[in-house]
Amino acid sequence: MGLNMKIEITGDKATMDRLAAMGDSLERMPDAMRETGTYLREFFSGEVFASHGGAIGMAWPRLSPRTEAEKAREFPGRPMLVRTGLMQRSFRSSFTDSSVRVRNTAPYFKYHQSDLPRTKLPPPGNDGAG
Repeated sequence: MGLNMKIEITGDKATMDRLAAMGDSLERMPDAMRETGTYLREFFSGEVFASHGGAIGMAWPRLSPRTEAEKAREFPGRPMLVRTGLMQRSFRSSFTDSSVRVRNTAPYFKYHQSDLPRTKLPPPGNDGAG
């Protein structure tokens, strides 16, 4: 999704020049893009994890009783989807003058975003996820 704006003005050349410059500046907003990337990176690694997905309206499903017991035994006190904290710390952002990209560099993040049946994904012990 992009921002498209067209302004057509006739008459005063000075006003037309100022508005044309303003239109050009709307296409180049590196400071706003950098700030947006920083905010989103912190939001996903902070509020989304703290709310177990509730902050984005996609609450994470409960762990199975077996997985919950294993996690309590092997990683006591760690919240859902956190074993070592790597995935939570692996959000990165980059930007251009007019766009922002937020990604996660943890190798197993893609499995948490997959809608494939869990039987087709590596078990948590093999990929560090959990």
